[in-house]
Amino acid sequence: MHVLGDKHSPPVDLNVHLDGAAHSAERDWQFVRAATLAAPAESTRPDDPEQIIYLRDIADAVAESVRAHRLGYLISSKHPHTWAASLARYSGWMTRGPFGPRMRRNFLGRLANACHLYNQRYRAWLDHHGRFEQRSAIVRYEDLLQDVSSTLTALERKFKLVRLEPQLRALPRKVQPADWDQDSPDFDTDPFDPTVYSRGDYRRQLSSQAWKVIDDSIDWSIAGDLGYAREPRGRS
Repeated sequence: MHVLGDKHSPPVDLNVHLDGAAHSAERDWQFVRAATLAAPAESTRPDDPEQIIYLRDIADAVAESVRAHRLGYLISSKHPHTWAASLARYSGWMTRGPFGPRMRRNFLGRLANACHLYNQRYRAWLDHHGRFEQRSAIVRYEDLLQDVSSTLTALERKFKLVRLEPQLRALPRKVQPADWDQDSPDFDTDPFDPTVYSRGDYRRQLSSQAWKVIDDSIDWSIAGDLGYAREPRGRS
């Protein structure tokens, strides 16, 4: 999520930084640090003592996995309309109305810019997936909601993972994103409701103008490669 580059940015060319650190006294540490800072997340701080300690602790293992071509890539995605509603809520572009949150019109320009970044970044990640298909996978949020057990089982097989517990346990509340990779995530006060997306609540949160911005700005050939198609707003 943060180490080796922000997950929301295009993938970092790890070989460039691996070669760049090859003759350094602490080559593994220098490689991991350089790759992480090449596409820093919002919370990445080059002088943060806890982040530095964490990077030093994992540097040897991470660098070796890259050299041995064992590093796996898990690429997550959401349908563009669902993604846009989530982004608008997270970014504070929503206003609370009598029928729930609704995106404000003065943020439509920012939404268009975000859609162009969606195109750029997913094109880069799809190309990356094509280069490392044997050790990368694309996981759609919608598939997790529909059948989390089958989706995770497929990932276990792909990456040869072993479960710590034989049975999946449903978490009672939403999980907040961790500030950085060494941090444990916190639970939200709100319960997680998986039916929000199946009910199409996000449709009501996006105005007709916002829906048009998404339709006009998203490259639907890229979305199609992720398994998504354009949807009419009135669909229930």
